[in-house]
Amino acid sequence: MDYNIPNHVSPSTIVRAKRLSDNAISMDFYPGNARWGDKGDYLVYVFTNKAGHLILIYCCPYAYLVEITEDDSCGNEHTSYFMLKNIRHWLFKIKGLGFYDCEHIKRDEEQQ
Repeated sequence: MDYNIPNHVSPSTIVRAKRLSDNAISMDFYPGNARWGDKGDYLVYVFTNKAGHLILIYCCPYAYLVEITEDDSCGNEHTSYFMLKNIRHWLFKIKGLGFYDCEHIKRDEEQQ
């Protein structure tokens, strides 16, 4: 987890993000670095799989918010949203589905 987090992110959000990171690492599942926006009390982890589907997990003060982007049977992009209280079970599920961190995207952007 990156420890250069801006001041507008609350301690409870940081604790929630650390819990996600610690749980993932204990499962041998590297979560990548947390990212944040200029405004808003959240940290986000981004995961992808070989099919190009994305999962964004927002760590917020009171829950985890999940955004899943995938293609439906017709090839149209579909986005789903839901909230989690316990992240560990979800991390097991996405690890089993072949998702991994998106750090390679950041490295590719830096090389260009």
